[in-house]
Amino acid sequence: MKLFQRLFLVCVLLSVVFVRCDCQPDPDEPQKDGIIQFLAKSADGKPSKTWIIKSLTEDGAPTTLDFSKAQMTFNYDGADGTAAKPTTFSYVTGGLPFNPVGATSGTWEINAAMTELTFKSGSTVVSVPVTGAPSASSLGFTFKYKKVPTKGPDITVVMTFQPK
Repeated sequence: MKLFQRLFLVCVLLSVVFVRCDCQPDPDEPQKDGIIQFLAKSADGKPSKTWIIKSLTEDGAPTTLDFSKAQMTFNYDGADGTAAKPTTFSYVTGGLPFNPVGATSGTWEINAAMTELTFKSGSTVVSVPVTGAPSASSLGFTFKYKKVPTKGPDITVVMTFQPK
Protein backbone atom coordinates (compact mmCIF):
# COMPACT_ATOMS: atom_id res chain seq x y z
CA MET A 1 0.00 0.00 0.00
CA LYS A 2 2.86 2.39 0.85
CA LEU A 3 4.40 1.63 -2.53
CA PHE A 4 1.15 2.61 -4.24
CA GLN A 5 0.94 5.84 -2.21
CA ARG A 6 4.52 6.79 -3.02
CA LEU A 7 4.02 6.02 -6.69
CA PHE A 8 0.85 8.13 -6.67
CA LEU A 9 2.70 10.99 -4.93
CA VAL A 10 5.54 10.86 -7.48
CA CYS A 11 3.01 11.00 -10.34
CA VAL A 12 1.27 14.01 -8.78
CA LEU A 13 4.57 15.83 -8.27
CA LEU A 14 5.67 15.15 -11.84
CA SER A 15 2.36 16.36 -13.21
CA VAL A 16 2.70 19.61 -11.23
CA VAL A 17 6.18 20.13 -12.67
CA PHE A 18 4.97 19.60 -16.24
CA VAL A 19 1.87 21.75 -15.81
CA ARG A 20 3.93 24.62 -14.36
CA CYS A 21 6.41 24.50 -17.25
CA ASP A 22 5.54 27.34 -19.62
CA CYS A 23 7.28 25.42 -22.45
CA GLN A 24 7.93 28.65 -24.34
CA PRO A 25 10.81 28.68 -26.83
CA ASP A 26 13.81 30.86 -26.17
CA PRO A 27 12.93 34.25 -27.71
CA ASP A 28 16.54 34.76 -28.83
CA GLU A 29 16.53 31.64 -30.97
CA PRO A 30 14.61 31.44 -34.23
CA GLN A 31 12.01 28.73 -34.55
CA LYS A 32 11.31 27.05 -37.86
CA ASP A 33 7.84 28.67 -37.98
CA GLY A 34 9.16 32.15 -37.27
CA ILE A 35 12.46 32.30 -39.13
CA ILE A 36 11.12 34.78 -41.67
CA GLN A 37 10.14 37.28 -38.96
CA PHE A 38 13.37 36.55 -37.10
CA LEU A 39 15.47 37.62 -40.09
CA ALA A 40 13.23 40.41 -41.35
CA LYS A 41 11.13 41.89 -38.51
CA SER A 42 12.64 44.98 -36.91
CA ALA A 43 12.63 45.59 -33.16
CA ASP A 44 9.77 48.08 -33.60
CA GLY A 45 7.63 45.51 -35.47
CA LYS A 46 8.16 46.71 -39.05
CA PRO A 47 8.53 44.03 -41.75
CA SER A 48 12.11 45.06 -42.55
CA LYS A 49 15.38 44.44 -40.69
CA THR A 50 18.88 45.66 -41.53
CA TRP A 51 22.01 43.70 -40.61
CA ILE A 52 25.59 45.04 -40.63
CA ILE A 53 28.84 43.09 -40.81
CA LYS A 54 30.29 42.34 -37.39
CA SER A 55 33.31 40.36 -38.58
CA LEU A 56 34.83 39.14 -41.83
CA THR A 57 37.58 36.62 -42.46
CA GLU A 58 39.35 35.61 -45.66
CA ASP A 59 40.75 32.06 -45.65
CA GLY A 60 40.44 32.02 -41.85
CA ALA A 61 42.37 35.25 -41.22
CA PRO A 62 40.82 38.57 -40.18
CA THR A 63 40.42 40.81 -43.21
CA THR A 64 42.12 44.13 -43.78
CA LEU A 65 39.15 45.31 -45.86
CA ASP A 66 36.91 48.09 -44.55
CA PHE A 67 33.44 46.55 -44.22
CA SER A 68 31.92 49.28 -42.05
CA LYS A 69 29.54 50.50 -44.77
CA ALA A 70 28.27 47.11 -45.99
CA GLN A 71 24.77 46.07 -44.94
CA MET A 72 21.94 43.67 -45.78
CA THR A 73 18.22 44.38 -45.39
CA PHE A 74 15.61 41.60 -45.38
CA ASN A 75 11.92 42.38 -45.96
CA TYR A 76 8.85 40.16 -45.58
CA ASP A 77 5.08 40.43 -46.08
CA GLY A 78 4.26 41.17 -42.43
CA ALA A 79 2.27 37.97 -41.79
CA ASP A 80 2.68 35.92 -38.61
CA GLY A 81 4.07 32.42 -38.07
CA THR A 82 4.16 30.01 -40.99
CA ALA A 83 2.05 32.40 -43.09
CA ALA A 84 5.01 34.83 -43.30
CA LYS A 85 6.65 34.99 -46.70
CA PRO A 86 9.98 36.60 -47.57
CA THR A 87 9.71 39.40 -50.12
CA THR A 88 12.73 41.48 -51.04
CA PHE A 89 16.29 42.14 -49.94
CA SER A 90 18.83 44.84 -50.54
CA TYR A 91 22.58 44.61 -50.13
CA VAL A 92 25.03 47.50 -50.00
CA THR A 93 28.60 46.33 -50.68
CA GLY A 94 30.01 49.40 -48.94
CA GLY A 95 33.17 49.26 -51.05
CA LEU A 96 33.89 45.53 -50.56
CA PRO A 97 35.35 43.89 -53.71
CA PHE A 98 32.76 41.09 -53.62
CA ASN A 99 29.04 40.57 -53.21
CA PRO A 100 28.07 37.30 -51.51
CA VAL A 101 24.48 37.47 -52.75
CA GLY A 102 25.23 38.27 -56.40
CA ALA A 103 23.03 41.38 -56.66
CA THR A 104 22.17 44.54 -54.77
CA SER A 105 18.45 43.76 -54.64
CA GLY A 106 15.94 41.06 -55.44
CA THR A 107 13.97 38.37 -53.60
CA TRP A 108 15.15 35.97 -50.92
CA GLU A 109 14.16 32.73 -49.19
CA ILE A 110 15.58 30.39 -46.57
CA ASN A 111 15.35 26.61 -46.57
CA ALA A 112 13.37 24.77 -43.89
CA ALA A 113 16.55 23.59 -42.14
CA MET A 114 17.73 27.23 -41.83
CA THR A 115 21.07 26.28 -43.38
CA GLU A 116 20.90 28.10 -46.70
CA LEU A 117 19.68 31.49 -47.93
CA THR A 118 18.81 31.89 -51.61
CA PHE A 119 18.92 35.29 -53.29
CA LYS A 120 17.29 35.90 -56.70
CA SER A 121 17.61 38.89 -58.98
CA GLY A 122 16.43 38.44 -62.55
CA SER A 123 18.20 35.36 -63.87
CA THR A 124 20.83 35.46 -61.11
CA VAL A 125 20.26 32.92 -58.34
CA VAL A 126 22.81 32.61 -55.53
CA SER A 127 22.54 30.17 -52.62
CA VAL A 128 24.68 30.99 -49.61
CA PRO A 129 25.29 28.53 -46.75
CA VAL A 130 24.43 29.89 -43.32
CA THR A 131 27.31 29.48 -40.88
CA GLY A 132 26.11 28.07 -37.55
CA ALA A 133 22.62 28.61 -36.21
CA PRO A 134 21.12 32.08 -36.70
CA SER A 135 20.51 33.90 -33.42
CA ALA A 136 19.10 37.26 -32.35
CA SER A 137 22.57 38.77 -32.50
CA SER A 138 24.32 36.86 -35.28
CA LEU A 139 23.84 35.60 -38.83
CA GLY A 140 26.80 34.13 -40.70
CA PHE A 141 27.49 33.45 -44.38
CA THR A 142 30.26 31.39 -45.95
CA PHE A 143 31.11 31.81 -49.63
CA LYS A 144 34.04 31.82 -52.05
CA TYR A 145 35.34 34.47 -54.43
CA LYS A 146 38.44 35.17 -56.51
CA LYS A 147 40.48 38.28 -55.73
CA VAL A 148 41.35 38.39 -59.43
CA PRO A 149 38.10 37.38 -61.19
CA THR A 150 39.63 35.42 -64.10
CA LYS A 151 42.48 33.69 -62.30
CA GLY A 152 43.93 32.77 -58.96
CA PRO A 153 42.62 30.61 -56.14
CA ASP A 154 39.20 30.91 -54.56
CA ILE A 155 39.19 32.79 -51.27
CA THR A 156 36.85 31.45 -48.57
CA VAL A 157 35.05 34.31 -46.87
CA VAL A 158 33.07 34.07 -43.65
CA MET A 159 30.87 37.09 -42.89
CA THR A 160 29.08 37.45 -39.60
CA PHE A 161 26.24 39.96 -39.46
CA GLN A 162 24.54 41.58 -36.47
CA PRO A 163 21.35 43.67 -36.37
CA LYS A 164 21.96 47.34 -37.10
